[in-house]
Amino acid sequence: MLSPTAEDGEIEVRISDHILDYDESEGIYPTGRSLQLRKLIKESAGEYSCAASNSEGKIRSGPAVIFVQFFTQHSDEDVVLAWGGEFDRPVRQSAVNGASDSPRCRPGFESHRLGAWRQRSLSVECEVDADPGGSDVRFSWTYNRSRDVLPVPGDRVNSSGTSSRLVYTPGSEQDFGTLACWASNSVGRQRVPCLFHVVHANWIIYLFIHVAPKLVLIGFSFVVFQTHCLTDKFWEMQASQLGPLDL
Repeated sequence: MLSPTAEDGEIEVRISDHILDYDESEGIYPTGRSLQLRKLIKESAGEYSCAASNSEGKIRSGPAVIFVQFFTQHSDEDVVLAWGGEFDRPVRQSAVNGASDSPRCRPGFESHRLGAWRQRSLSVECEVDADPGGSDVRFSWTYNRSRDVLPVPGDRVNSSGTSSRLVYTPGSEQDFGTLACWASNSVGRQRVPCLFHVVHANWIIYLFIHVAPKLVLIGFSFVVFQTHCLTDKFWEMQASQLGPLDL
């Protein structure tokens, strides 16, 4: 990819301000006058440059910008698509084992278990990482039961950029199942959806989280009120026993 010339000298390759060393496990192969990247991941994107030095001096190339639109997920069948500028020449599409397509679930949104009640609306939010993102990202939702996969009507979905929100209301026992959030862009469709398992909410947990604090607050207020009343009563009794004060 990068090819400076340095007779009897040294060559170094950098991404941003970091020197790239030979690392077979990461798929980084700086060899002689070239650099091979065999396992592209999201972090492989950036500005690459190389420098050559010998007894006559040192020279550095301009940057080669690489954009990565596929993400590594260890599959032998997938490909990485890299594009950008290589010293005024385009970077060609690279077929690399061990990669899969974007978008993908943003960390923390891969899978969730949500408690819900019948006839009560539930707000479900899905977020993905995608390049290109923004207005290029499109969302769709499906509802997965034991035997069926059904599309969720679009009027229940509000999407913006790389996030999508679904308002879901279980109406019957059959509405408890798994919601799947799918995103797509010009690169391709998300291969593994973000999953939300909708289950019956636990009333004990609900009471503990929502009702118990209110009961504690009511009990505390009652104790404060009783203490205030007892204090007033005490001083009234003391005043009646002492009688009027002579000033």
